[in-house]
Amino acid sequence: MNRRKDILNAWITIEQLSEGSINKKDKSLKSIHIKEEDWNEFFSDFLTEQKEQQNVSDKFFKKSGLVLYFDIFNFQEVVDILREKYNITKTYEEVSNSDNFTFSIYFDNQLNFIADKLFFTMSGYIHQHGYFPKDIIKVENSFREDLNRKFNEDFNTTLSEILQKYNISTENFRYAFVKNLDNGDANLHSFFIEDLNRAKTITNKNLNRYFNGFSGNKKNLDGNNESIHFNSHIFETILQPKFYPLGRFPSKPDYALSFMQQVAVNLALNDKNDIRSVNGPPGTGKTTLLKDIFADLVVQQAVEILQLSDKSIQGSLVYWRNAKLGVLPHTISDKNIIVASSNNGAVQNIVKELPKKEEIADNFQSQLEEANYFKDISNSKLTGEGFGKNREIKSELLNEENWGAFSLEGGASTNINKLLLNIEVIEKDLEENYQANAGVSVYQEFSRLYDELIIEREKIQEYNEKMYSLRKLKTKHKEQAVAVEQEEKKKKTNLISQQEEANRELERLRHESVNLQKDLSNGSIKIKELTNVQAQAERNYHVVISQKPSFLWFQKIFNRSRVKHYFKNLNNTNYHLNYLFQQKTKLLNDHMQLEKKLKGIVAKSEYAQKQIQETKADFDRWRTTQQNEMKKLEQEIAFLEKLKLQSDINELDFSLSYDELQKANPWFTKQIRILQSELFISALKVRKQFLYENRKSLKAARIIWNKQSEYIGKENGHQLISESWQWLNFTIPVVSTTFASFGRMFKNLNENSIGNLFIDEAGQALPQASVGAIFRSKKVMVVGDPSQIKPVMTLDSNVLSLIRRFYKVDEMFVSADASTQTIVDATSQYGFLKNDDEWIGIPLWVHRRSNYPMFTISNEISYDGLMVQGKLEDESQGKSQWYDSIGKANDKFVKEQADLLKSLIDKRLQGDPGLAEEIYVISPFRNVAYKLAQVLDSINFTKRENDKITNIGTVHTFQGKEAKIVYFVLGADSNNSGSARWAVADPNMMNVAATRAKEEFYVIGDKKLYASLGSDVANKTISIMHDYNSN
Repeated sequence: MNRRKDILNAWITIEQLSEGSINKKDKSLKSIHIKEEDWNEFFSDFLTEQKEQQNVSDKFFKKSGLVLYFDIFNFQEVVDILREKYNITKTYEEVSNSDNFTFSIYFDNQLNFIADKLFFTMSGYIHQHGYFPKDIIKVENSFREDLNRKFNEDFNTTLSEILQKYNISTENFRYAFVKNLDNGDANLHSFFIEDLNRAKTITNKNLNRYFNGFSGNKKNLDGNNESIHFNSHIFETILQPKFYPLGRFPSKPDYALSFMQQVAVNLALNDKNDIRSVNGPPGTGKTTLLKDIFADLVVQQAVEILQLSDKSIQGSLVYWRNAKLGVLPHTISDKNIIVASSNNGAVQNIVKELPKKEEIADNFQSQLEEANYFKDISNSKLTGEGFGKNREIKSELLNEENWGAFSLEGGASTNINKLLLNIEVIEKDLEENYQANAGVSVYQEFSRLYDELIIEREKIQEYNEKMYSLRKLKTKHKEQAVAVEQEEKKKKTNLISQQEEANRELERLRHESVNLQKDLSNGSIKIKELTNVQAQAERNYHVVISQKPSFLWFQKIFNRSRVKHYFKNLNNTNYHLNYLFQQKTKLLNDHMQLEKKLKGIVAKSEYAQKQIQETKADFDRWRTTQQNEMKKLEQEIAFLEKLKLQSDINELDFSLSYDELQKANPWFTKQIRILQSELFISALKVRKQFLYENRKSLKAARIIWNKQSEYIGKENGHQLISESWQWLNFTIPVVSTTFASFGRMFKNLNENSIGNLFIDEAGQALPQASVGAIFRSKKVMVVGDPSQIKPVMTLDSNVLSLIRRFYKVDEMFVSADASTQTIVDATSQYGFLKNDDEWIGIPLWVHRRSNYPMFTISNEISYDGLMVQGKLEDESQGKSQWYDSIGKANDKFVKEQADLLKSLIDKRLQGDPGLAEEIYVISPFRNVAYKLAQVLDSINFTKRENDKITNIGTVHTFQGKEAKIVYFVLGADSNNSGSARWAVADPNMMNVAATRAKEEFYVIGDKKLYASLGSDVANKTISIMHDYNSN
């Protein structure tokens, strides 16, 4: 599942199905109304006629020719064929619908068949045969060989046969003059298939991430301090002042980037990842943060220039005889900038906006004027004629709108020619007008400003570290205070417990001592009494001794009874004495034991009292130590708090509410922002001086790039062309292109040839559209919002599902929701966990465009309430209403809704005609938008530029635009409930419509119908409008 080859093959199939689109209404495409006898003569005359009408010289006419488009059909027919064959359920989605041709054949100006240019479309094959071809290339080659053989035999006969076989009519056939056959078929083929095939064989870090995702530890940038995912340490690390850019676009210095804008800028310029995404809801300043990134890259390039010992790069790449091209050091070229998008409007808007004077703060206007980064050239209409010595360039100063040649469109050949012409005039300006002796002072001025800003940033970094310490100390103090309090409570409880235990022991010992003393006293009395008894007994003993009969041996014989009585008394007395002695000895021993025991009790009492004293002393010492430590902490905190009070720097403060934190920008002051902008302007001066010193390399680069076909065949051809581009892109710091033109513009650039690729409105870019741009780039940053407009598809979601299942890839790569943005979102290390299943890129949350309730509608239906209103409360109150209008729908168009809209706009314009420039009319459906334009033509409201309506259209028409007032006409009736449900199934269209409106937003539609669809989008919108108007 999801093997790279399978994903690429699925994308190639989708692209092949989209090939061969043709606009039959194009005036350059001719139809045939009658059958000609001699087609050779007919088309020869046509070519001659076109040569004269288009004023093509004989020289250029050699490159001209003819193209024929056969079997033109509506692409919906192919979708219907696939539906029927593969049992695909019909959807109500509005996909891009077009006419396609089955095959096209080309002839040179002599009507020779050009076999290599034959183009057989996959959709044409399905239209003919009813199923997918096994190998469309094989089909095309077989057809090519057959036609080549036949046209070599006879032009007229072969063409007649083909025209007859395909039953040509005014509807299914067109032919056209091709002014230059080298690029005349560019728009017929897919813009991406060549690069998609190339991607199969490339090993490239960014491409690997694109397909395989990020397997490391993701960093959740959840800025809500009440969220379980909030991690202040991530923000503290990213937002260290040392990571802030030194360059800044010279917009108003009073306004800093918002919290998450600064996070995005710091990561873009410092993070080690080479691919990342920024996910920005409408009005959250995606372009603003890009400007600051661009400005810093320009400053970084100037820093690298100053490191060069020799500012004049010596030639090292031979490109013609002894002529050599100098190689721009990669430390400089790696910081070059390309902006790409699928949205042509986005590509134009960003390069047109960057050099506008109105985008520059008054503080810096004069400085930019002095820097003069080719200001007059950027404000002039340039035309070049002739070659070599006959070369003449005319310059017509149109206005003073631009401050310099900072950005230009690339991509299409006309834009490339304009870019090269601008660079040619820049070369001339450097040669003829630039003051060469300014070099040293320019470098010195930049170095001085750079050093000053570095010092200021280091001071703020030091201050940041102190404030970080303050936060840590406060946390430590708080935690320690709690810990000390808990420990003190615990120790006190323990101390009291020990004291109580000791007191109980002392009381027990006291009782024991009293008893012992009583026992001792009783013992003493007994001993005394026994001593008296013993004394009496001894006296009695001596009395008995004294009564010993005389002549005992005689008495034993003659007076035995007396002697016997004597000895009996003697023995009794002696026994009594011995008994008393033993008793006294026992009493004395007991007395000694009692005395010893009493001494032990006294010792125990003294020990217990000593233990209590020591425990209390230990507690007092511990408490003193803790108090000293807390006091030391408090002194450190007080010192840092005093420093904080004396500073005007706004530090990182996570105690702020969610809204206030998102609007905050820590560390850099207005004065620092002024210095950053001045350093950027000084970097432009360094750039101009460096270009002057390397003008020969610049000229060589322009020549090589302009004649790539001549140089690509050289041994060092790819390197020559790649290094040439680095000089061109360095000269024009920001070059933009659509993805449709990217592959053609950079066809000769290999992988990792482009320094920095910025993809704008990436949510609208098909995932396959950016593959070639990604593998050619060293660093990639995509900016967009999948919650707004999805990529424009030619196939509905069920047909895509068929392709997805066939190639065994999942919805991440092939689905109506898949975009470059969603894929890079998923692979970004830094992002936001929107829900359990969705990881988006670096989120921006502060919205500064729409008033309430448009802001609330967008915020609630698309962003889970995480957006923050950047406007002040009293300045952000808007108007909104749902006009309930019903009627019968014809292809979703409801006449009653159109009439109501016409009446509302007409009334507004009568009161204030100037509002005509401030109103957009939007619908989910193409037919409704088309019909509304016709209705509003009657009051001269519908505006057109180059035959395109500019103020009425589908939601896709207005992505990236804004107006004071927006009318969102939903269309549909109960018979179109499926289409109505599709319009509000996802929040994207309502989100975009609501956020185009700065002040007023009105919905016109069948309220009951849309409320009955079970759509959260419709129901929340109705509820929010009602609540807002009720209050």
